Amino acid sequence: FTTTRRKECIYAVLAAMTLGLLFQPDKRKSAWWSYGLTGSLITFLFHLSVINFRTAWVVFLASLVVLFGFLLVAKVAQRKKEGLGSFLPSRGFDWRQSVVMLLLAFSIVMIRMEQPVFGDIVLPAEVSPMLGTTLAITGSVYQSDFPKSLLVGSGPATFDLDWQRWRDPLVNGTPFWGVRFVQGSSWLATLLPTVGILGTLAFVGFLGLVLFISLRHLLVNPGSDKSFLVLSIFLGFMALTLSAGLYPATGTFTILLFLLAGFIVPLLAQLGSSNTVSVTISVVNEHHALPGMQEGDLSSPGAGFDEETGEKGNHVPWWRVKGRMVLFESPAAVFISSLLAIFLLAVGVAEAWREVGHLRSATIRMRAVQAFNGGDVDAAIAAFEKAALLEENDYRIHQGLAQMRTEKIRALIRDATGGKKVQQEFQNQMALAIQNAQRAVDLNPENAFLWQIRGALYETVIPFIVGSEQFAFEHYRHAMDLDPSNPAIPLDFGRAKLAFADRILLAVNQTSGPQREELERSRIHILGE
Repeated sequence: FTTTRRKECIYAVLAAMTLGLLFQPDKRKSAWWSYGLTGSLITFLFHLSVINFRTAWVVFLASLVVLFGFLLVAKVAQRKKEGLGSFLPSRGFDWRQSVVMLLLAFSIVMIRMEQPVFGDIVLPAEVSPMLGTTLAITGSVYQSDFPKSLLVGSGPATFDLDWQRWRDPLVNGTPFWGVRFVQGSSWLATLLPTVGILGTLAFVGFLGLVLFISLRHLLVNPGSDKSFLVLSIFLGFMALTLSAGLYPATGTFTILLFLLAGFIVPLLAQLGSSNTVSVTISVVNEHHALPGMQEGDLSSPGAGFDEETGEKGNHVPWWRVKGRMVLFESPAAVFISSLLAIFLLAVGVAEAWREVGHLRSATIRMRAVQAFNGGDVDAAIAAFEKAALLEENDYRIHQGLAQMRTEKIRALIRDATGGKKVQQEFQNQMALAIQNAQRAVDLNPENAFLWQIRGALYETVIPFIVGSEQFAFEHYRHAMDLDPSNPAIPLDFGRAKLAFADRILLAVNQTSGPQREELERSRIHILGE
């Protein structure tokens, strides 16, 4: 296992982005804007220093190296524009290069420093499997259903299932034997067993394409105001990309990565350059040209005017095309495009509302857990039921309901021993608990913990309901098949057998003759399994 501090990754990303904005040569920037960026940069660096996680400093150092190289390119472009030649002056940098060099030296010192700067501050560690452990599980997944699992993996967000089935039994000798890890050593390492080779290549290709196109535009257009804004986002995206190979992902990490990718696309479209080609494509009836267009302007996607050679043709490379515009003029094309636009808009609104439901459900579940921890089981059940109305297909809600109702059933049993009449409520809660547990298993049948919850539910009523022991034993056995290395499941199984043996012992004391001997043999057999 290795310890990570994923929040510091975000600080490294924000510090790199702040530098890009701070170095933007926009004379319209107010002094307060510069003061605010400087204060933010100092705050991020302070947090990096307090936590002092080496890998985060490596991410920040890589961002500084790229930033320093871009500043040199911008300096050369500025000197060419001013007619001073393409070489830098023999001595001296401006304040931006000096700041970057100072931060480079500071980052190297912090990487070499073994102990935290503030030794008295104790920070909680975030534990994740090491890369070797993650790759070992990946190999087991690939062998389980080859070649399908090699191509598409075990499925998105299923690392916890892979972990329960394929983890090394030696993990039980560590304090983390009962932890269900939902990610491996890093985001990219987790993709290998869950989405396979094809999914990993698709994600890496997306990251590489954004980085390649962004870097190309920055090198073609160095030194402008807009290029520094793009540089700020590029530095953040690059730091997140590097962190994806070093850190497990969080919600903030994932949202920020795709948010920056979405921001950088329109900025690159506005940046432009003298070395790009604008191509127009029109979807029209037959071969009628658009107004203002000459014959030959309607061409294939690769055709256009090369500003460097001054020639037309189909030889323009795809990476030099700035943009393409598709015009729909035929009635059929307009109708289809309108339907498509409305459909995409509807899907976007539906997905936005779905995410709002996720947020509301998560908030309600948090209140339910707080109520349960405070001893108010009824309030916890009511909150989970409200969350179930928002997300019917979330197995975690039905899992929580089954656990809460199991605790409620135990409380009712205690009330019954005190003389209270709770038979009707007991039956209602038992039926609802079985329904919730079954629904959770139906939604995620490969999760051993859900089968363990079902076994615990039936175990609770073994002393009172004849036949419940068979369901408890069956569910515990299935849980052991799914999670063979978990020592907690055999322990629960053994406790259920003891409860059944105690019920048999009670029957033994109430019978005599051959029936008593048969019950005694059954009890000994249960205890000896």
